[in-house]
Amino acid sequence: MPSTPERADRDRAVWRDLVEHHFDRDFLLSSLEQFIRTPTDPEPGQTQVAPDDPKVARFVHEVLRPRLRMIGATDHLVDAWNNVIIRRGTGTAGGLYLSTYCVVHHGNRMPDPYSGCVANGKQLGFDEDCVFGRGASESKGPLAAALTALKVVIDAGVALTRPLTWALSTEGRSSHFSTSKIIDGQGVRADGGILCIGTGGMITLGNRGRVDILVTIKGKSSHSSQPWLARNAIEGGLEAVRRLKAIPMPKSHPHLGPEQLTVYKFICSPIAPHTIPDTCEITVDRRLLPGSEPAAAVEEARVALDGMAPFDVIAKEGVVMYPADVSPDAAVVAALRGAHRAVTGRDADMGHVMWTFDAGYPCRAGIPTVCYGPATAPTAGSDPLGTDFVTVRHLEEAAKTYAMTMLSMLT
Repeated sequence: MPSTPERADRDRAVWRDLVEHHFDRDFLLSSLEQFIRTPTDPEPGQTQVAPDDPKVARFVHEVLRPRLRMIGATDHLVDAWNNVIIRRGTGTAGGLYLSTYCVVHHGNRMPDPYSGCVANGKQLGFDEDCVFGRGASESKGPLAAALTALKVVIDAGVALTRPLTWALSTEGRSSHFSTSKIIDGQGVRADGGILCIGTGGMITLGNRGRVDILVTIKGKSSHSSQPWLARNAIEGGLEAVRRLKAIPMPKSHPHLGPEQLTVYKFICSPIAPHTIPDTCEITVDRRLLPGSEPAAAVEEARVALDGMAPFDVIAKEGVVMYPADVSPDAAVVAALRGAHRAVTGRDADMGHVMWTFDAGYPCRAGIPTVCYGPATAPTAGSDPLGTDFVTVRHLEEAAKTYAMTMLSMLT
């Protein structure tokens, strides 16, 4: 009887042939073109998109759902927040949670952010076909790849003996809101999860978390000709920043480094001619490590800001995203690594990242979850103001890897 590694290699060879036979390149590219040409970005001057935003609703109901019906996924569910959920497979043990996203950064300086065109990327360092447009590398490219992978599994007629949850999260506010509605609302349980976003072909094992600490300093306004009548909120704000920056950050992680605290918004009001403001609003980005709790970080800030008379100070918890840390030995990591190697002929890079994303919520819910998506040019993934694109080759590799991972974990 063959050993477990031999059996795994044999199965991967069968799945690779199956995926190659049913892979639909035209569907992949036409899907991404349509996704990019349907705006889901914030309005100018804004940084967030709500799940019930008309742009998001249009994308879900007029673009994605017809595509789902096209591939035979007519049994999908759309919840009150425009999240899309597909449940397939039998049994209750094991399973895979596969999450995709549709909201993107706004176009900024990209010449034609909604083109969706396929063109040679030689001028950007890739002498091959690339798809251009906002979201190509970030979320819409991985979404098109994950949708194509689902089509492969459906077209192949493979019976899934473990549960699959394929989801579109409408998250667009740097929070876990939409993901929490999917996981808690649908009672999702799985042996592992994959968030389909652009990672440069890397399997991310973990990331830091984040809590926004919202600090309000109240003073007293006066005309600037009589400053002794005021309690200048600017001065109160500067003292608050000094105290916040003095909070010790002793915790550290071997792959994620230390916790950190960064003031990134400082707004004083009212703005009026020669008027000393009575209010200062400060937003603090407090990065968290695995094992840290947001409430404890907020309480640290409250203690540091205590006793700031004559100012009244309030510090409260804002948006939270939890840290994530997945063992390299987790089943989902093994399946994803094996699929990536079978499709590309090379090992996937693995590691931890400094940015914060959505993996922390399913990890906290008991679903070890990593991020994985197509490789792109460094400027595409790291520069939100620059040209966004993905190579067709890397997009195809991601789609096939998603499909093979589903087959290896669910059959």
